[in-house]
Amino acid sequence: MDPSTETINRILRACVPRRRRWPTIAELAQAVAHALRADAAGDVWRLVGEFIDDDRGADDRELMLVIADPPTSTGEPRADALAAALAEHLCTRRGLVPPAWTQSAPEVTPWWFVAGDAYRALALRDSPPSFARRGIFVTAGALERV
Repeated sequence: MDPSTETINRILRACVPRRRRWPTIAELAQAVAHALRADAAGDVWRLVGEFIDDDRGADDRELMLVIADPPTSTGEPRADALAAALAEHLCTRRGLVPPAWTQSAPEVTPWWFVAGDAYRALALRDSPPSFARRGIFVTAGALERV
C-alpha cells in the first residue's frame, strides 16, 4: 500500500495522547464557516479561543501535526483566511516555519474587523501580520488566553 501524507497524518493524530477539542485546523475552519453562515459571528472567536487553548498544552510536533494538512475550501473566505492566519500566527509565535498551504490563503475583502467598528483603530494597530495581510483585524487581547 502507498498511503498518502494525509492518511499518515490522520493515523498519527489518532496516536496523540491528549484530547483536543479541535484535532485539526481543517475541522476548525469548517466550524468557523458554519458559524459565519449562520450569522453567529460571536461564536467564531469562541471557537478560535478553544483552538488556542488546545495549542497551549501542545508541543511543537503536535502543533505541526494539527496544522499540517491544508483545509479544503469552506466556501467562506473569512473562514479560509482565518485558518491560514491562525496556523501561521501560532507557528511564528513558536519560531516554527508555517506549512506552505498558509501562504495561498485569500485576502478578505472588505476587511474583517473582528471586534467591530468601535475598535477599528486598535485592530489596525494591533493585528499580527499573519492576520493583517489577509484582511483580518483583531485587537491585541483577542489572541491572548488567560
